[in-house]
Amino acid sequence: MKKILGFIANILYVGMVIWDIIEILAIPALFLVIGLLNSFSWQYYAIAIGGYFALFIILEIILHFVFKALDKKYTPLIERKLEKHFNKFSKKE
Repeated sequence: MKKILGFIANILYVGMVIWDIIEILAIPALFLVIGLLNSFSWQYYAIAIGGYFALFIILEIILHFVFKALDKKYTPLIERKLEKHFNKFSKKE
């Protein structure tokens, strides 16, 4: 029974990893669908999706410096998500 529960937990964990990836890529996918429906050229995709990731990176940098100026700890979104998954693997061993 313990092996079956462990197997189910692993399957659910893979689902959680996939959900985190979907969460990050939801807005670029929306830009992609809008571009496909309106038959936009490749420049739209480069500007819209590239701009999204550029704004995301700029926001993370600004938050880093704001929290540093306030002497508070700030952990970027990507680091938090990766840390959550790596902690799951380190607990197993």
